[in-house]
Amino acid sequence: MTGGDRVRRRTSPRTAVQVGAMLLVTAGVASAQVEATIRLTPEAAVALALEQNLSLRSVRYSPQAADEAVRAAGAAWTPSLTGTFANSHAQLPAAGVFDQTLAALSQRELASEVGVTQRLPFGTSYSVGWRSSRMATNSITSRYTPELGAGATATVVQPLLRGLAFDGARADHAIRLRDRDLAQSEVDAAVAGTKRAVMFAYWQWVYARDLLGVEQEALRLAQALLDGNRTRVNSGAMAAVDVVEAEAEVARRGEAIIVAAKDVANAEDLVRLLIANPASAEYRAPLEPDVPASTETPVRPDATTRALADRQDLKDLRTSAAIDGLSERQYRNETLPDATIRIDYSLQGTGGTELLRDNGLGGPVIGTLQHGYGSVLGDVARLRYPTWAVQLAVGYPLGTAAAEGNAARARVQQRQKEAAVAALEQRVVTEVRAAEREVDANGKRLVSTATAVTLAERRLDAEERKFTVGLSTSFFVFQAQRDLSAAREAQLRARLDHRLSLADLDAVQVIPIGPSR
Repeated sequence: MTGGDRVRRRTSPRTAVQVGAMLLVTAGVASAQVEATIRLTPEAAVALALEQNLSLRSVRYSPQAADEAVRAAGAAWTPSLTGTFANSHAQLPAAGVFDQTLAALSQRELASEVGVTQRLPFGTSYSVGWRSSRMATNSITSRYTPELGAGATATVVQPLLRGLAFDGARADHAIRLRDRDLAQSEVDAAVAGTKRAVMFAYWQWVYARDLLGVEQEALRLAQALLDGNRTRVNSGAMAAVDVVEAEAEVARRGEAIIVAAKDVANAEDLVRLLIANPASAEYRAPLEPDVPASTETPVRPDATTRALADRQDLKDLRTSAAIDGLSERQYRNETLPDATIRIDYSLQGTGGTELLRDNGLGGPVIGTLQHGYGSVLGDVARLRYPTWAVQLAVGYPLGTAAAEGNAARARVQQRQKEAAVAALEQRVVTEVRAAEREVDANGKRLVSTATAVTLAERRLDAEERKFTVGLSTSFFVFQAQRDLSAAREAQLRARLDHRLSLADLDAVQVIPIGPSR
């Protein structure tokens, strides 16, 4: 048995373990891909998340709830239909001079009323109504028995000072509309945050898979050198210690592959968590990234302008300041005198069975004359018996300290938030510029790391050539291999950072993204 054989028997079990681990990991990844794999582009991942993400779905209910609040506030101006029906019967003392011969005065009446009242959005309120009645009495002084009556009424009330330009109902409706803006802003922020989270998870998944490929290539290079060293040891051209060194390097690379494969699985699960719900096919099927040839998105020249218009925290602060302005306006309205003008107009008609009496009032009934309900309606239609009235009412609070204090407080709060808006705008501009510089710096890193990879490949090639002719050792070849792997990992990291910085730049125009990674 040669010395090379003794070395091979002593070291091959450890090498077999490391190579076997690599093969198991590779086989596991391959078996997952044999199933119905879903190829996923970054755009498709974002689209699935916006459609299926459960957290985002719950946030989308907020605008619907705000819409219902707006509708409820608008109900203050909804017309109201009223109606009554009454049946009354009264036995009264015969207190009249002409009724003193009666034992009791009897009255029976059926009456109905219907009307519409409404408060208009500009402070005016109105009501219109219609009344019909039928009354029977045994009074001698009654002209009609039964007596039919009908009438139409209209009333308009117009505030002249308090409530003319603004009131509580209009303030509440306007505030509910601002609340609707806040709810929509919450959805926009959740969408932007979800997009950023998905893009981060997707590119980190791609990075983990690419890093696994780098580690597999490093293992291939180490394994090739190990096989060459074994051949040289068997031929007596190399010392057995060089094989041990090569096996140790293969073992290190096998461990790195195990860790990298674990990171790939974790990254894929994170993507799956963000883009799918448990009932979808994407939640169960294996996923595979489908990266376009060019994944770089051009930087918008108007990023700062867009951020100042669309940043969620800015929009919320501006909306809050606007709500304070509405509150101040409402409180100012309450300090005004309460002056209103009221106009009433009514029409009426009367008819029924007219009693014709001999010798006038109190005489015996000698006949009847019928005036039907159509005659009553004719009186109303011809405006025969109109009644109108105009009323001016003025009220002035003797103390308005509470309303004035509330208005002053709301005004101070509004100014405070306006100052906060100015400060936040300055910070937003700074954040956007920092994100733009991050994109620019990472773009330059792509060029420098690509150059470093090219140089590391040349150095490894040169070191392998020197090793072949006996001018170098395994140590220097392994060192060159490690440097190449490190350069490739740095290139992958620069590519990842560039992609993440693009996602940050897109997100920072809508939401605050916190400190840098």
